[in-house]
Parts: sequence; structure tokens; C-alpha cells
Amino acid sequence: MKLSNKIDSGRPNRWKLFNKATKPKSLCKIYYILFGMKKDSLQYILMVLTRDLELHATSEQVTKFKKKHCGVRWGKSLEKDLLDYARNAYNLKRWIENVVTFMVENNINISTR
Repeated sequence: MKLSNKIDSGRPNRWKLFNKATKPKSLCKIYYILFGMKKDSLQYILMVLTRDLELHATSEQVTKFKKKHCGVRWGKSLEKDLLDYARNAYNLKRWIENVVTFMVENNINISTR
């Protein structure tokens, strides 16, 4: 069966569904990579991203992130709060996307060593 037949057979092509004009192409690739990952790997990725967000963002940007996502009961740490809030793989992927999108929109750069 060809790839085009799989797409037309009613099974959603996740790459096409996510690849919207509103999302940067790099986020589409990130989501596609995350699709098959296990929960513990996703938890580690979210942990690293939230630590980087807390370290590299200003306090105003962190407050803006918390206000934007007001459904979470925010405590002292973004990392602990999001890991407690996102309990399954789907929510972990969604929060990874939210953190990356926020960092891209607000030009929060992470310097690599």
C-alpha cells in the first residue's frame, strides 16, 4: 500500500493535521518526533524545557506564561507544577508544544554549551 493510499484511507496523517500556517515548521517537526515517545522521555523533555524557560525568561515573561495558561494551579516552580498537571503522554506533548511555542513567540533564546 502506498503512502498516498494510507492518507486517503481515512487514517489521519498527523503531520498534515499539525502542519498549519499558524505554526512554525520547526514546531511541526518537534510534534512529529514526539508522537512515538514514551511517557518518561516526554517528562524529561518537559522538565528540561521548563527549567530553561525559568532560567532564561524574565520574571515578566514567566508571569505572562502563567496568565496565558491560567487553568493550572501555579505554585513556586513551573517544572513541578506542569509535571504534576500533565499526567499522561497526550498532555505532556501538549505542554511541550505550549512551552516551545511560548519561547518562540517571546524570543526566549537558550544558549547551548
